[in-house]
Amino acid sequence: MPQVRPISNQELAQIFSQHVLWQKSEHRYGKQADLSYRSFSGRDLHNFIRVSNPSHMKDIIFNGADFSKVKMRDFIFEDCQFSHATFSNSSLHSIEFNHCNLDHADFSNTNMQKCHFHHSSMDYTEFRRVSALSVQWTHNKMKDVNFSLFNSIGQEVHFIDNTVQHMLAYASSFNNVLFEKNHFKETNFMEATFHNARMIDCDLDKESDFYSCNIEDCQFARTKLPFPIYQTTFNLESGASVPVACDLRGQRIISEDLIGKCKTENIHMFTKSIRDSYASTPEKHRVKKALLDLCKTFQKQCEDYNGQASKRGKDIFI
Repeated sequence: MPQVRPISNQELAQIFSQHVLWQKSEHRYGKQADLSYRSFSGRDLHNFIRVSNPSHMKDIIFNGADFSKVKMRDFIFEDCQFSHATFSNSSLHSIEFNHCNLDHADFSNTNMQKCHFHHSSMDYTEFRRVSALSVQWTHNKMKDVNFSLFNSIGQEVHFIDNTVQHMLAYASSFNNVLFEKNHFKETNFMEATFHNARMIDCDLDKESDFYSCNIEDCQFARTKLPFPIYQTTFNLESGASVPVACDLRGQRIISEDLIGKCKTENIHMFTKSIRDSYASTPEKHRVKKALLDLCKTFQKQCEDYNGQASKRGKDIFI
């Protein structure tokens, strides 16, 4: 792999002037800008020399470039190549990647705000420990992407119409995230959280894993899941209503509020622990009885599902 080296503003201006000529002459004169393996690390790129349009950079090659620890704001990258580029530990604000090659790019530990990834290729791309506020991934093709410890902030993080194969999202926070028309294959969401998330018209294959996830209050609509679930609510002793779900095939209760940190437990084991628990007051006894009734409801739902499995077929839509 070539050595990454810094670039001066003078050299950058010369490269960009040739690129503008190359664009305006329809590639007859000048030269396409190739900034592969150049270092912009640690720079504030708000006043970065830009190509043609004040905020629009098109057809530039940034393969292997180092954008680590940069501050970048108000850029549109279109048809650019960022293969093996790194943006780790950077601050990206109002950045768009349209029709870009982001294969093997590294966005680890990046703070993103009002960014948009659109119609881009993302094979082996790293989004580990990204903090995302008002960020959208739309119409992308992703393979072997890593979203582990991803953290969504606010209400405007969207994944729409992406094709995703083998996504690792261990212990990530997808709270309030909208997933719509995504196709997931071999996705690992182990220990991820989905408080108030929405999955609409999504498709997840049987190899996708939701183990120890709090999907009890995730809203599912016309979504194919690896397992069928039944969702309801339960009233605590305090009067608060908490969401609860049941994996009908695996016969697991799913509820962070009732189960605790592991978020899921076998129905029979949970029933036994409640039955063996001591109710010291009439109020606790009422809660205990209500929990046992909830377990009976889930067991009945599981029995009904298993009894009708042959009629239901292989696809499960919620």
